[in-house]
Amino acid sequence: LSLACVQLEEKKRINEFVFAEDATLSLIGRLLLRVAVIHLTGMKNDKVKFERTEKGKPFLVDLSGTSSLELNVSHQGNYAVLAAEINRKVGVDVMQLTRPRGIGTLQQFFTTMNRQFSNNEWKQIQAPPTESQQLALFYRHWCLKESYIKAIGTGLSHGLERLEFKLNPLSHWEYGEGICVDTNLSVDGNVVTTYMFEESLLDREHCVSVAVAKSDVDCSCIPFTELTVPYLLSKLDPLRTPDQSDWLLHFKRPHKSK
Repeated sequence: LSLACVQLEEKKRINEFVFAEDATLSLIGRLLLRVAVIHLTGMKNDKVKFERTEKGKPFLVDLSGTSSLELNVSHQGNYAVLAAEINRKVGVDVMQLTRPRGIGTLQQFFTTMNRQFSNNEWKQIQAPPTESQQLALFYRHWCLKESYIKAIGTGLSHGLERLEFKLNPLSHWEYGEGICVDTNLSVDGNVVTTYMFEESLLDREHCVSVAVAKSDVDCSCIPFTELTVPYLLSKLDPLRTPDQSDWLLHFKRPHKSK
């Protein structure tokens, strides 16, 4: 039923995933996008149409020419997340704070990623005494960078090494501590004053960053609301008859090894 609620182009992309977990999260992301549009605009599901920019960022095709709705999704681990704004660019990224599979030591992993971060960022990442704390800060920085380049719509071609984030050592970036908004960004050495970053932890193993373009309108940081797949489907009318072959394909997909 879920795949019958999204566009055929979206269904094709989802069916290209190798692993069941990736296909499922991608599908949930597409459902989130459609439910958000319906909730914010009152449109019916059969009128909601998405296309993609040259960099692959989904955008809502506005038939009336009046929409200013910006949406962005991300998925990893146990979550698919969505951020939406009106009249402001927005990007979101979620990362799972677990050790990557197939790496040697943590320092070897950091060495392979060395060029993506500045010297100052590496000092922040490697400051804590434990490997788990260092890995969490690594993912925090990565999440921040991804959220920004998704907001500006350039993709990885922008160059993550051009971005340098400065964390506030006094901020409480911990699960249950709310939203952190005092992280600053410089691009090519120039301080960026046009974006703010809302950081939080969804649980003890997943961090999320939302990059939001600043405006004259005050922004109130809204924490994420957890939605279930049955809830999303209850808000969507199918676009066509469900295809049993979709379920058979999903059932045959391998699962990621733990």
